[in-house]
Amino acid sequence: MRKSEIERMLVDSEGIKRLTESANLVRQSVETGEATTKPSRGIRTAGPSPFAIRATQEEIKANDLTNIRRRGILANIGKFLPELANETAQKALSILTEEYQRHPSEANQFLIQDAINRLTHVGELDAESKKIVSKAIEVLTSVKLPNQGSGQDKDSLWSNLYEHSDFRGRSIFAYLGPDSIYQSIQKSYLQNVDLHDKISSLTLDASAGEVRGDIILFQDDRFFGRFTSVRTTINNPTQQVSASYVGDFINDRTSSLLLVRRYGDEDIRALGDPISKALISNIIGGTEGIRELRGDPIFTWDMWPTGGDSHPNDPDKRFVQIKIPVVIDVPDWFDYDAEIWLWFYLYIGATPLGGGHLRGYLAYYGAWVEAGLKSGSVLNGIMEALPDKFGEIETALDAVLSTINGAGRLPMQGPFTAVYLLPGDQGLFTGMAMEGNVGDNVSVVLVRRQFPLASSIGLA
Repeated sequence: MRKSEIERMLVDSEGIKRLTESANLVRQSVETGEATTKPSRGIRTAGPSPFAIRATQEEIKANDLTNIRRRGILANIGKFLPELANETAQKALSILTEEYQRHPSEANQFLIQDAINRLTHVGELDAESKKIVSKAIEVLTSVKLPNQGSGQDKDSLWSNLYEHSDFRGRSIFAYLGPDSIYQSIQKSYLQNVDLHDKISSLTLDASAGEVRGDIILFQDDRFFGRFTSVRTTINNPTQQVSASYVGDFINDRTSSLLLVRRYGDEDIRALGDPISKALISNIIGGTEGIRELRGDPIFTWDMWPTGGDSHPNDPDKRFVQIKIPVVIDVPDWFDYDAEIWLWFYLYIGATPLGGGHLRGYLAYYGAWVEAGLKSGSVLNGIMEALPDKFGEIETALDAVLSTINGAGRLPMQGPFTAVYLLPGDQGLFTGMAMEGNVGDNVSVVLVRRQFPLASSIGLA
């Protein structure tokens, strides 16, 4: 309720009566403990919908099992390999490197990465340790896995991230081997190696089998907040990129990071481009109780969310998220600020009808309502009203996906073999580095290149 409406009610006897009745209801709810003076939040699954084709388990597996999460074992390496329990960190790394040369495997790749970090997270390396680490990286990034052909260079992307500028102090080694798009490192890992909010410089390398790759530093845990992205050398990925200072924007602020494999045949589209404020206003504006938008919608992501007040619990999927700030009209009471949340799951269809094209659907919905005596009831009203809009939301999403898939635009046409997400508007990334905020936009990347995961859904 706006100020002018309150004033009109105060000079009208019936208006005062309605205000008094509403106040009594609020007082009763407070007395029974139903009201809250804290912000209210809620998330629900959108469930099966007649308006959208949901991904099959095979499509979900192919779409999402492309992230390597690092949970370092560090000092506990002896629990996994008892024969190394009494060895020094240098000796353990040498043994693992020799074992990988004899028996290269994905599991051994991870062990080498952790063994390297057992050395580097303590402090700057001495001359002998540098030799051992350099040898391990050389072997790790060149010796192929058994599933790689003889005429194929090993796909490897790696980064060293340092505590101080000019590549000084303790450091962490991040490595992305074949077949995966991301390696994700979260706050807990950085805390374990004492590098949370302490990264000031980095190097980025790629093997001859790579096209390009990015290392992305995020201010907040779970890949939120401001970010700085650094890219491998254009047209020459094997030439090391050395950032002696990551810049004031992100210096000593990194809480999570992503190492991202890029492909030669990609189409990139910032999601905020084809979705207009007017389109969202038309859809949401007709929802009961919503007075108006109170700002521009936010296009962002939610990568492998693990629950909480503001996230669904779906840690094996990555989502595009739209946040819509609105004003809620409460009859005979004050207006409330709120934010509507929509999570969309995007995937490459594998069925004969949708094979090789980008598809998607609304997976979760939710809302935030500012603190107040009626916060909880306002939230309930929003959550009950939104399902009536699912049909319009899915129709709008289909129109957007048709645009991204390339209707009438030959360069964007598929078939595609993978889809992944990058933060911000990647069309603005024209040099070797990019700064932004995850809330600025989210870019959808479609890959034409065939790679092993595609074969599991019949696209290779």
